[in-house]
Amino acid sequence: LATIAARGGKAGRAQQLADQVLGLPEARLSAPDRSQALVVKARLALGAEGGAEQAVRDLEEAIKAWPENLAAIELLSERHMGAGEFEKALDQLENLQAAGVKSAELSIRIAAAARALGRNERAEKTLEEAAQAFPDKPAVQAAIGDLALDQKDYDTAREAYEKALSLDAGYQQARLRIADLLVRKAKVREAIEYIEEGIRKNPNSAALLVGLGQMQIRLGVAGRQRQYFEEAKATFEKALKVDPTSQLARLALARALVRLDQPKPALKLLEELAVHPDVHEDLSYDLAGARAELGDHAGAIEDYERALVLRKDDPEVLVGLAEAFINKGDPERAREPLERALKSAPDLAKAHYLAGRVELAAGKAGDAVQRFKRALDFDTRDYATRYWLGRALETQGDPAAVKAAREEYDLVASAAEKDDRLAQALCDVFYRRGRLHMYRVQEWGDAKADFERCLKCDNSRADVWLALGRVTEDAGKRPEAIKLYREAIKRNGGYGEAYAAAGNAYMSLSPPDRQNALAMLKQAVRHEEALPLPHYQLCALYKDNAPFQAKEECRRYLKLAGPDGDFVTNAQELLKGL
Repeated sequence: LATIAARGGKAGRAQQLADQVLGLPEARLSAPDRSQALVVKARLALGAEGGAEQAVRDLEEAIKAWPENLAAIELLSERHMGAGEFEKALDQLENLQAAGVKSAELSIRIAAAARALGRNERAEKTLEEAAQAFPDKPAVQAAIGDLALDQKDYDTAREAYEKALSLDAGYQQARLRIADLLVRKAKVREAIEYIEEGIRKNPNSAALLVGLGQMQIRLGVAGRQRQYFEEAKATFEKALKVDPTSQLARLALARALVRLDQPKPALKLLEELAVHPDVHEDLSYDLAGARAELGDHAGAIEDYERALVLRKDDPEVLVGLAEAFINKGDPERAREPLERALKSAPDLAKAHYLAGRVELAAGKAGDAVQRFKRALDFDTRDYATRYWLGRALETQGDPAAVKAAREEYDLVASAAEKDDRLAQALCDVFYRRGRLHMYRVQEWGDAKADFERCLKCDNSRADVWLALGRVTEDAGKRPEAIKLYREAIKRNGGYGEAYAAAGNAYMSLSPPDRQNALAMLKQAVRHEEALPLPHYQLCALYKDNAPFQAKEECRRYLKLAGPDGDFVTNAQELLKGL
């Protein structure tokens, strides 16, 4: 009850319940219960301002009461390890061991801290001593395997994992680690077959099913193929049928749902898991990802910042935070987290890509181009980066850059034609390539095809309807163009340029449709008064029946168009005649 109250944000109630447990007579209070109550108090202290020292005391007391309390050991060590302070974590854990606290879990954590510091010999010695002190603990053998795996000593690693399985055939973490070993050796298919073999022997192992699903996720990420994410989702759902209480399967399912663009059910699952008493992992990063997919960028930023408390310089979290700032419309705030991310992970393609987005938003197209190219050095298949590289090159404006932009757009559009999901994500590439086609008369047909393809994946864009109308009118199909301009207006009732284009088209009909032209041009200047041409056209329409209004419109045109306007001489002549 205390744990549930703490997870639900009822700190006072949780404190009261934990104190009630700790106040029980010694005969009624087991060591594990006392230890768990102290963990609750430690969690509460960590959440309170200035409570860190009290939390450490509570956690140390919890571990002394019950040395096998993994949650307490992880919380204590994670305080420093999550912030990259491995030396402090190691000192703290070794002090506990020196004080007489002995457990396999504590030894494993000490070895992990030593590994993080690059002291592999120290880690190896700790685990060897643990194997002698706790010969029946498969987790120790698994940790020995992990150390060997880090050192690419695959034979020793596999031997240790298999020994863990011999100690406990149901210890499926060892089987999953063997599968991970096979993946490291680029034997992903073999790894999946190995897990599937384990599932045939243990059909009710939710852990193995979760492991299989995670392998399927890896295949999906590596091959950028959605079908593997679908398979993973089905596998995680099967794991939950086998064991409805498996929070690990529930968490894996939530992560798969985010990858499948189903953030709403994912967020619901994650919020339930975040307050579940059996889930000790901080889910702020996962929550942030789901919120970002739902468009709640402010909420995502809060969660990413919360995640950074435990994962101080984690490049994944920093990149997520930077992307949320960009999507929220505040790219400058993305600079600092991206600099931190690239400091710890200079080869992280997504960080370079986002840095390019920041530079482009700041008007530094040249710097953006270099950033995008750097990102492509690490991931040549990222079409989002290629699309934004095209935009940056186009912004530079010189002929060579525009030609290069078109080449990037061609690559992206070609891939999008074969992948509906990519086309949906980068639909704008067809519009941008179409605009470049419009510069050459012989390519107007290609421009029209690109605009139509853009509308196929997003027919809500008024600017695309307008562009399609213009290229159609340029090809001499004015009545058809007018229909397209009206489609643009239907999608954006305040789109002055579309009204202006329609008005101009009505004026250009043979004979001109003055009534519709007048209606459209009036709407054009009403919504976008700074457009020069509609004012001149209104002046011409008003000159016979409304000379005062005609004067006003001609004067507005001359003011807006300046001395180099296309119809300056005509407007001046009209004014003289008025």
